Amino acid sequence: MRKKQLFLSMGALALLFGLGIGVVTGFFASKGEPTLASSLHGISNFVPGTHTNETIESLKSELERIVEYEMAYGCVELTENKEPKFCGDSKKRIDDLESQLTDEVHKLELAQKSSEQITLLENTIRTLSGQSSSVITFQGTSNNPYTKTQKRIEHWKDQKGFDYWVDSNTNQVVQFGPGPDSTFTFERDDKKSLSQTELKSIAENYLSKNIKNFDELKKQLNFRQMSKPGNATHAFRWEAKTMPTGEEILPFIQIVLSPTGEVISFADIRSLYSQN
Repeated sequence: MRKKQLFLSMGALALLFGLGIGVVTGFFASKGEPTLASSLHGISNFVPGTHTNETIESLKSELERIVEYEMAYGCVELTENKEPKFCGDSKKRIDDLESQLTDEVHKLELAQKSSEQITLLENTIRTLSGQSSSVITFQGTSNNPYTKTQKRIEHWKDQKGFDYWVDSNTNQVVQFGPGPDSTFTFERDDKKSLSQTELKSIAENYLSKNIKNFDELKKQLNFRQMSKPGNATHAFRWEAKTMPTGEEILPFIQIVLSPTGEVISFADIRSLYSQN
């Protein structure tokens, strides 16, 4: 019996199926020189855009100052790719300060969300993932990469390393899939591979359970399916028939399955086109 393991990230899925995933900015994206420091240290947390406060600004200034000092006088070593990174006490000092900044940013980003909303969202994520006891953690926010409407996307993660994108206005999950640091594997056994008809049936059953009135909704949308060469993954997408005014991406619902019918990723971005 021949088995293969699939390691997929959201970035890879974006390239493969045109999901249009945007780039998340880092703390120093607009600061010029310190951008080098962020690439050195690998800072990858999300920031709340224009939303900030005195504590966050103070911590950002302190972090920039410490990064510059440690680059000049601290412990810096080269990676295998000859890229410098912090080490020793320098790394610990910056890690601690970065953690404080991240906590303050997350606190501000979730300030408008009630505990009831958070509980509801966590339960929704567990239902979508099929993991009833999964631990869900908030990761930050980024800009909405799909539409011209200015909305913030919340990022949540489960213990498998799956990323969940949430429309902060509606509290709806608009996308999920393996994150960049996920170690979760999808097994592909050629002898267990399902037919396109069987896979489509699994996709439709999943969407019917998780999207209100999907069985009627799909009749109003255009359907297409895509498969990655080598029977690696299979995407089933239902798209709007007309492009919303001023937009460049059609609203769509999509699910990506492994050859044996495991859910790799899900997207329903329709709520992002609303002005509410």
